[in-house]
Amino acid sequence: MVEDGSRRGRALLVRSLAAITVVVSLFIGVFLVVTQYYTNALFEGVEREYRQGLVNTVSVARNIVEPILAKVRSGEMSREEALRQIRPIVRAMTYEDRNGKNYVFMSSYSGIMLVQPYEPDKELTNQWDLRDVRGTYIIRELVRAAKERPEGSFVRYYYHTLPAAHDVQEKLAYVVGLPEIGSYMGTGIYMSSVLEGQRRIVTRIRYVSIWLLIMLLVPACVAALVILNRNRRLIEERGSRSRAEENLKESEAKYRSIFENSVMGIFQSSPEGRVLGGNPAFSRILGYATPEEMVEALTDVTRQLYVMPGDRAKFQGALARQGHVEGFETEFYRKDGTKVWTSVNARAVRDADGNIAYYEGTVENITERKRSEEALRTSRLQLSQAMDLASIVYWEVDLPEEIFIFNDPFYAFCGTTVEREGGYRMTREEFAARFLPPEERPLFHRMVEKNRAMEAAATLPADFEHRIIRRDGEVRNALARTRIVRGDTGEVLKIYGAVQDITERKLAERALIESEEKYRNVVENSLIGFYIIKDGLFRYVNRQFCRIVGYSYDEIVDRLGPLDITYPGDREVVAENIRKRLAGETERIEYDFRTVRKDGKVVNLRVIGTTTIYQGERVPSGSIIDVTREKTLEDQLLHSQKMEAVGTLAGGIAHDFNNILTALVGYADLLRMSTSDEALLAYVDQILSASQKATDLVRGLLAFSRQQAIILAPRWHKQHREEDGKAPEKACHRGYRGKDLSSPRRDHHHRRYHPDRPDTLQPRHQREGRHAPRGGPHNRDTGRGAHRRVPSSPRVRRTGEICPSFRFRHRCRNGQEDTGEGL
Repeated sequence: MVEDGSRRGRALLVRSLAAITVVVSLFIGVFLVVTQYYTNALFEGVEREYRQGLVNTVSVARNIVEPILAKVRSGEMSREEALRQIRPIVRAMTYEDRNGKNYVFMSSYSGIMLVQPYEPDKELTNQWDLRDVRGTYIIRELVRAAKERPEGSFVRYYYHTLPAAHDVQEKLAYVVGLPEIGSYMGTGIYMSSVLEGQRRIVTRIRYVSIWLLIMLLVPACVAALVILNRNRRLIEERGSRSRAEENLKESEAKYRSIFENSVMGIFQSSPEGRVLGGNPAFSRILGYATPEEMVEALTDVTRQLYVMPGDRAKFQGALARQGHVEGFETEFYRKDGTKVWTSVNARAVRDADGNIAYYEGTVENITERKRSEEALRTSRLQLSQAMDLASIVYWEVDLPEEIFIFNDPFYAFCGTTVEREGGYRMTREEFAARFLPPEERPLFHRMVEKNRAMEAAATLPADFEHRIIRRDGEVRNALARTRIVRGDTGEVLKIYGAVQDITERKLAERALIESEEKYRNVVENSLIGFYIIKDGLFRYVNRQFCRIVGYSYDEIVDRLGPLDITYPGDREVVAENIRKRLAGETERIEYDFRTVRKDGKVVNLRVIGTTTIYQGERVPSGSIIDVTREKTLEDQLLHSQKMEAVGTLAGGIAHDFNNILTALVGYADLLRMSTSDEALLAYVDQILSASQKATDLVRGLLAFSRQQAIILAPRWHKQHREEDGKAPEKACHRGYRGKDLSSPRRDHHHRRYHPDRPDTLQPRHQREGRHAPRGGPHNRDTGRGAHRRVPSSPRVRRTGEICPSFRFRHRCRNGQEDTGEGL
């Protein structure tokens, strides 16, 4: 006994040491896990900070070259010219970060290194197969990231440190795609250098903390061992006493547990009819809260417990004869007066004299089983009555004899009577000949033959459709529901079932199929594209939708979503409109967006969107219309309106400038007539020459304002007069009186004439008078293509042709007058 105590004491000490060791190890492990977690969180925070720095650097570089990229997108600059301008800009983008010098690199999607400030020998070389120490294709990964996410993506690889290639470290690069020029740009940072110092500091802190923890835990463990050793004997004594008590309690608890927790009621009762005891299950069956309450209340079970008092006498008689009863079913009253069905198993316990001392046994509540049996009987009765009321068509097939057995509803369904058919039984050949169409009879006979075999009978369909020919010749569709009855060895004895008339349902199904086919043809052959979206993918599109976007049906459905074919600049609009419909914010929406066809062409679409029920869920749906042509016509109309406004403005400017030229040319002509100084005449000629050039400029502006091209050709007045059959007129002004002005002298000014428009000989003040201001002074032809401002009074008459020196208020023979209101 002493040796057992010593062994238990040593075992206790060992367990205590093991527990302390486990606790210390667990504590150290938890400490390491926590420190590792916060270390990782620290490193992640540092990496996020450096990632943001890379994003900011590349964003600045991208914004610097954005004006050049904009010109490439608009077609103002070629890709080669853009690369020529961008490369020097990017090459100059070197900067200082926390690790020293850094740079921005640039490469094409084909692997050509375009900018590498610290390795200029690699520029304009193909680096497509460049790999790091781990075999990663650096340029390929960068190109893939730039193409998949042109807005920006991070890539990790190993690369030697620059500008001085000392060693190879892990590098985190951030690149953005420049699809306009087929290139990407980016920058990076060596994460090993960034995190190495912080990692060393955290490691030192962790080791110091562990040693401090160990130094604190060692004295605590020693003290715990001393205490455990002192209390070992006390624990052993208490353990011995506890074991004895526990054995006693276990023995008692085992039997009490069986008694208390039994699902069946256990009871004892006297032959006089008093309940002596019971378990909680028995009291619950009878509706009492506790067994004590039940024992106190039930003093005469024959009167208080049995619904049928005679059952008590039967129960006692069976026990007296056999000594026990099994499965004795009777009905008891519960405390609240309700009834409960029970099944009693009991035995008679006799005293030393052989007399019955008491009864003991078990009671099972079978109320639910009784109710189910009653419900089953009621259901069978109701089913029988319902079949009679509903005229359910019933039939049987006795396979061994091949005899069909029918009832009156079956004959009524077939339009006949039992008297006409000669009874309820007939062979299968008679049944097939009387009630089945000729084309279905061979199939019916083959099915019956297959059912003869036990293994083939398993393939008999539970439900199958066929047609029935009524006696009046009408053909009806029927649904037969069958069941199989097998013998003890598994052979098929008979088949029975019911037949339902489904003619109306078949007609409705046929109408539904025709309706569905009609609407499907309308949708598939529509000139408008239809679609259904679920879970971000197209689940249905029609043919016109495929023609609009340039993809086939198989390429779109369950493979592409609306954002996959949307122009990048319009994806936010499309996503927001889809979200509104999914959230129920709107039931119908209409908007325009651009899409990218499979061939790369961008087209304008108009969406009329709504929602529909698809596979039990409300999903976005709608139609699309190609409005590219309408958009083009709108742009052309807007451009035309702008050009018209510019032309109107140019015409107004030209007329204002023409007024200035009128004064210049007029006074220059007066000066020419009033002087004979050759030097002064040369200056006057220069003035007139310059005025002529200005006149041509004004004429061009006027032609632009008319939105038509005017081709002018010189033509002599005399030639025009001769073509019209008239003699040239003599000059009407002094100095030219009697002179023929048809001679092309140097100082005679000819008029401009359009060969296809004789009306160009109309005086310029009449041809261009529609541009003159209303109600004011009038511009008058000076003979040099310019105008002279003439007062609105007195009235001035003009001829159809103005002589070079004829400038001021004269009347001529055509009778036209300047009234100051415009011509």
